[in-house]
Amino acid sequence: MKTKHKKTSLLYILSLSIVSLFLTIPSLSNATQPENLYPVARVVDGDTIKVDINGKAESVRLIGIDTPETVHPTKPVECFGKEASNKMKELVQDKKVRLEKDALGADRDKYQRLLRYVYLEDGTFVNEVMVKEGYAYAYTSFPFTFLEQFKQDQSEAKENGKGLWADGVCGLSNNEEQRMGLAESTNEAVEADNQEEEVSDESDQVITTKTSVQNKNILWLVAFPIILILVGVSATGVVVYLWRRK
Repeated sequence: MKTKHKKTSLLYILSLSIVSLFLTIPSLSNATQPENLYPVARVVDGDTIKVDINGKAESVRLIGIDTPETVHPTKPVECFGKEASNKMKELVQDKKVRLEKDALGADRDKYQRLLRYVYLEDGTFVNEVMVKEGYAYAYTSFPFTFLEQFKQDQSEAKENGKGLWADGVCGLSNNEEQRMGLAESTNEAVEADNQEEEVSDESDQVITTKTSVQNKNILWLVAFPIILILVGVSATGVVVYLWRRK
């Protein structure tokens, strides 16, 4: 009876260790990619970024903003376009972001880019920062939740001469209609973004692959010591059982 009881205890210990192992590895996988936080793979321009979502590079068009063009294949970079692009890089490059859909809008645009509000881990609202600090225009052609807020942010940026609203920028006075005339139509700007993104798809795949490999490496670096501990516990149970059997 005692021998049978010992065998039952040993099997229980081994089963518990195996179950613990399989429960631990998925949780570690989730730990390497915090829920709803995704790494930014690349900044396309001031209003479009590439985000690595579960191993896939997704183009994300920031809702409610529009910035001067920088990636048109046949036209020169527009005034303040580089500054807007650099500001976006300063905000999100090599960081993780949270993406939020607007209930008033579509999930994707006609180029299959995700339409999203972008937030940093500390809660910074990237879309609004770009408008508030004068690096983007409030894009008012379509309804969105923060439309009135962004219009107010733009008015304040203009009044305070921030960013592209500063006197002397692009050689113009602080005049909204003149500045808006610097930009191409929104459709042309979006088309340019899309063409540039198609050219860079191959490089994005390379970035995505590297990111996936790095995540797997991190997972196993964390999981390996735990696996050793679980194996050690199982082995100890076997040794104790054999010792008592003597």
